[in-house]
Amino acid sequence: MSGNTNFTFSGRTHNLKNYPHTTWIVTKKAYIVKHNTNTTSLYYYVTNGHGDVSGWIWHGYLTPKPKPVAKAASYAAVYNKAKAQLGKPYAWGAAGANSFDCSGLTQYVYKQAINKQLPRTAQSQYNSYSHVSTNNLKKGDLVFFGSNAGNISHTGIYVGSNKMIDAQNRGVITENIHASWWNLVGASRPANLQ
Repeated sequence: MSGNTNFTFSGRTHNLKNYPHTTWIVTKKAYIVKHNTNTTSLYYYVTNGHGDVSGWIWHGYLTPKPKPVAKAASYAAVYNKAKAQLGKPYAWGAAGANSFDCSGLTQYVYKQAINKQLPRTAQSQYNSYSHVSTNNLKKGDLVFFGSNAGNISHTGIYVGSNKMIDAQNRGVITENIHASWWNLVGASRPANLQ
């Protein structure tokens, strides 16, 4: 509240124990100086969810609603979402859900599985995240292919045992990351997966 307002506290007291399991919505706050002690206290004007009980209350009587704990990003979620796309056709520029190009697949899987928005192209995905050594790949890392780091033309999701799920001209498949038709340039870790 702004300005000086005189409050008179009545003898009537509302006991919060009469409202168990009630969520209070704070709509105003006021710092009140008690003249007899010259102390300042913070009060909130609260209303219950039904809007039928409201009033000023000392802040110490309220417990803030805990913030939800972020769910750990799971490799299993990424893998299961990628696996569910196996067999779908390749289409240049497609980002799901019925067909994919390589970076459209990685973008779709990460967004659907763990709500992580990746950039759209393989090159921008390579440029956007910390690079990891291909000798220290973890499941869920993105692997990148091309002639060099400035010319990335393909990406896939590493699934262990030197395999990846990727979208290429044969559709969404599982294949080896070491093949004569791919030049493995590097890898990145867009999320720390559990």
